[in-house]
Amino acid sequence: MRVPPAIKEGLNYARSLIYPDRCCFCGKVIGYKDRICPRCSERLPFIGEDRCWSCGNAARECNCSEFVIHHYTAIVGTFKYMNEIRKGIVDWKFFGKTECFKFFTHALAETVRRCYGDFGIDFITFIPQHKDEIAEGKVNTSELLAREVGRILKIPVKQVLVKTFPNKKQHTLPWYRKSGNVAGVYKCIHEDEVKGKVVLLIDDVKTSGSTLNECTKMLLIGRADFVYCAVLAVNGYYVNPE
Repeated sequence: MRVPPAIKEGLNYARSLIYPDRCCFCGKVIGYKDRICPRCSERLPFIGEDRCWSCGNAARECNCSEFVIHHYTAIVGTFKYMNEIRKGIVDWKFFGKTECFKFFTHALAETVRRCYGDFGIDFITFIPQHKDEIAEGKVNTSELLAREVGRILKIPVKQVLVKTFPNKKQHTLPWYRKSGNVAGVYKCIHEDEVKGKVVLLIDDVKTSGSTLNECTKMLLIGRADFVYCAVLAVNGYYVNPE
């Protein structure tokens, strides 16, 4: 039986009086309808509407290069990878702290809705893990984001890529080794589901874009019509080889 919205809101309010909600970034008590406190909200490094659709940065901070080929049609990010956002992602990705997960997924879903809402996305997919990483119990933040964003936006989520062999972690490498580190690592395994489709590829952080680019290439080889990318945060420190 479905609970009427008014009753559900009343129950949430009553629960907040006993177990107050707290800002996932600073821990301060917040209203039961809020996700973060006003101070943290003002400090968050949102990427505004004036953005570069090739690198994902704000237009004024675009670091695109004529020497870098992007296979994806466009990429959008919600935040710059800095301050509270960087700490929240690092805590979640490497230390298993999930306090900010709900806020992250709703923020990314809103970015996708606002930027790609009219593009007719058929399904969402994500960066896969290798079987050894899965066996080790490593969290696939790309998949978690994709599945929750898909649930919020009511868009199907499908795994159509596999990681064929392990490689070094991208964040441990200098920019000039990132592209080669992912070359040939991924494969499209469900071309029948990809052919002629508009695909949204989701990841947590974009730095050089090499992983997103390689996965996009595999989706295009699988004959996807268009591949759009969305990331929670864009790491703007990346310097192109110009």
